[in-house]
Amino acid sequence: MTVIVNSGSTITVVPAAGLTLNADSTIVSGGVLTGAGTISGPFELLSAGEIVPSGGLLDIDTGAFANLGTVLLNSGSLTIENGVTDTDLSGGTLTGGTWLLNGGDLRVLAGSITTLDTGLTVSGTATIEDLMGGTVQPLENTLSIVGSSGLLNLSGTNWSTPGSFEIDGSAILSGVSLSAAGGITIDGSVSLNSANLSAPGGITIAPGGQVSLVSGGLSTQVLNNGTIFASGLNQVGSLTGTGTVQFSGQPTLDLSSGTYTQTYSAPSGGTISANSPGGTVDLGAPLTGAWKLDIVGGPTAATPTALELAPSISNDVYFDSNADKLVLDSLAHYQNTLWGMVNTSTIVLNGVIANAASLMGERFVQGVIGGALSISENGSVVGTLELLGGTITSFPNHLTPYSAYSGPGYDNATFIATPNIGLNNTTITLSGESFDFLTTCFRAGTRIDTERGEVPVERLKIGDRVLTHFEASRPVVWIGQRTIDCRRHPDPEKILPVRVARDAFGPGCPHRDLYLSPGHAVFVDGDLIPVKCLINDTTVRQISARRVTYFHVELDDHNVLFAEGLRAESYLDTGNRPAFENGGASLALFPNFSDVTWETMGCAPMVLTGAKLARVRANLAERAAAFEEPPLAALTSAA
Repeated sequence: MTVIVNSGSTITVVPAAGLTLNADSTIVSGGVLTGAGTISGPFELLSAGEIVPSGGLLDIDTGAFANLGTVLLNSGSLTIENGVTDTDLSGGTLTGGTWLLNGGDLRVLAGSITTLDTGLTVSGTATIEDLMGGTVQPLENTLSIVGSSGLLNLSGTNWSTPGSFEIDGSAILSGVSLSAAGGITIDGSVSLNSANLSAPGGITIAPGGQVSLVSGGLSTQVLNNGTIFASGLNQVGSLTGTGTVQFSGQPTLDLSSGTYTQTYSAPSGGTISANSPGGTVDLGAPLTGAWKLDIVGGPTAATPTALELAPSISNDVYFDSNADKLVLDSLAHYQNTLWGMVNTSTIVLNGVIANAASLMGERFVQGVIGGALSISENGSVVGTLELLGGTITSFPNHLTPYSAYSGPGYDNATFIATPNIGLNNTTITLSGESFDFLTTCFRAGTRIDTERGEVPVERLKIGDRVLTHFEASRPVVWIGQRTIDCRRHPDPEKILPVRVARDAFGPGCPHRDLYLSPGHAVFVDGDLIPVKCLINDTTVRQISARRVTYFHVELDDHNVLFAEGLRAESYLDTGNRPAFENGGASLALFPNFSDVTWETMGCAPMVLTGAKLARVRANLAERAAAFEEPPLAALTSAA
């Protein structure tokens, strides 16, 4: 007797009855075999179509079984009993058709599967088990090789292999981790999408192997003699070898402790993020392209994240507000910029002995305060570093939740150089830096002069033409907005509004009280001066506030507009646009400071210290003396 299930037809096994055939019978399944129950008899079950168990367990207890089509397990489960001769499984190698486990369980009791040479997809809560030494084992305990014709597709379930794991064919991992205690060797191709490969014994990418990192990680030591393709956010362990690392787009590599000796190329720009609290990320090979180096600091001074740069590396480095350590193997070769060094930051200069460090010629550069850090030994300069405050934003993997301030100020800072003769290095530390809110903003309600009269800043629209000092009017091209909970800010004085009293600068300047962010510059005698530099606690006073909503107005070029009748600057994009809620996500990790600088785009000189500032402060004080101050409560009311 032969039962043929043609394409488009279905044979259903009923649990109560099952399906039993004689020894000389064969089922040829060109259609669908489904149901729940037992298929038994000393015959060969040959499936060239689909086996789709449903409603429970489909148990195969026949003389032989071969899957030439597809086994699809969604909700039902399939068991191939121990006495079945499985022609798909020979010598521990699984071949034949395709196996898709999307939630059901597969138990192969005829023997152990050690090599996969066909297609296997395991997703969700699906499991696959086989018989090893008389005990049913998860497949991850026995499978050690994905053969050259094999494809392992994992999603939704993690694998942990007690021995080694070799991928000669293909593996696709999505949202899962695969670990192998004895090491992983890749001769074929692996694609990681929000997935991770790890192995205490290390990961080896052979000369013909390749790994595609859409987003994911190789979180242990990697010997790469093949190719790594990377895009998106990726974590890579210690990377050595003679292979290549290729990138597309603007990837972020999140590096953990280890030494990285391969050349990294980022033709479109990218970020290397040192993320190793208590450890060191040692970049020992050249970087080509517009890489940005970010240190994700450790939680305490005892567990900093250290980033060490070989003499061949001179890319910009960005500190965060945690415990960061930068180690430069060659001060003489480092020619780029350090952004955002704070009190918890440390710089170690290998091969340098120095006992003094000071910021020379502090100046306003690219929208922030910085300058050249001069490092000297007994008065003799041994080298310099370019140091800028930088723009601090809410990096997804950083611990600081604040992005409403632009960076540290060094006006009251002290730099300390501590030499270590035995180690032949010098450690640079910092104390006294402070976060300055340099983003230029108007408090909600501020009225701006436009061609149609005074308009509250929150009611301005793109395209409105505002009156300006240098031209009759200019169009609005962007309006930034941000609401800040001042009670939760680490340094509220840096973001609380500054009230400029009516007539503080002269009759009608301003013509009613004006509220600005501390870093917003006003235009006085041809110069721009941040209003925080003019606080005198009478006519220019910082007020308290539980919450404050700030706006700023960007014109088609940097200019001076009229706010409550007082001349104040428009927004200049120096890379701090992400400090606003509607600043866009494209610059969320690292703003681009390289293309726009104050020197080339600012409409007037910026004055922070010196005789000009002293003269303006004196004039304000003289006018303030004639003021009859309103009650203090009126000046410190909540915004």
